Amino acid sequence: MVVVPFRFAHVEEGVYRGAYPTLKNLLFLKQLALKSILSLTPEKPSADLEEFCLDHKVSLFHFKVKKFNEEITLQYDTICQVLGLVLNNANHPIYVHCLDGTHVTGWVFMCLRRLQNWPIALVCSEFARFIPERECSREEQQFVERFEGPIEFFSKDVVPKWLWTVEYSSSLRHPQIQLIHPQDSAIPEPSPTESSLLQSPKRAASSTKPKTPQRATRYIHAYFGEEASDALEKLSWVTPQSGKPSSFVSLLSLLRENEVHIL
Repeated sequence: MVVVPFRFAHVEEGVYRGAYPTLKNLLFLKQLALKSILSLTPEKPSADLEEFCLDHKVSLFHFKVKKFNEEITLQYDTICQVLGLVLNNANHPIYVHCLDGTHVTGWVFMCLRRLQNWPIALVCSEFARFIPERECSREEQQFVERFEGPIEFFSKDVVPKWLWTVEYSSSLRHPQIQLIHPQDSAIPEPSPTESSLLQSPKRAASSTKPKTPQRATRYIHAYFGEEASDALEKLSWVTPQSGKPSSFVSLLSLLRENEVHIL
């Protein structure tokens, strides 16, 4: 009999989440043809799970994490290591679990969604679906908002295509999270637009921040799509001398203030 793990869910292509897999769940996991299982638990995985992984050539990763007890028990450095494994296609399909598939697993995927530039409201909404309280606490929201990485990519060839709407390259920068890219001499020098697609506002201010409204619009269009750039025209923004925003960062703020969907 095939029994799905408690709180099982499909996160992205090749990535699954849920509760601790018991003996009756192993047949279901076998059907997923997993390459990896990642356990976030206080104790080492059970003998049944270890034997399953050995028999089916599944890599088993274990991170010792205390059970949720009304406080956050996961450290940022652990999240960075976990995401490094999750964002490696060589480990897919991968099943990520804690004891019950709620808070601990949820914090990991909240940080993944932040890396994907999801609005914080949607990040918290998805998180709340898997917890008994059905509501993300202020502490948990602040925890993910303060997450800054770093996330290390070991090879440009193994980064999942679903991670961002732009193609991965070692020149990408994220507005809030530090990315560590592989040193690959075969990667060409980035163009100004490419190097700023995910660039942090602070770094952009000193290097490749758009100098004109027209250039800023091209950045907005390249990263956020046609809807966002069309919205800028409708909002009739002009040059800084007229008191309207034209930098990359201020344009993003303008879009958000006018509730334009940009992610």
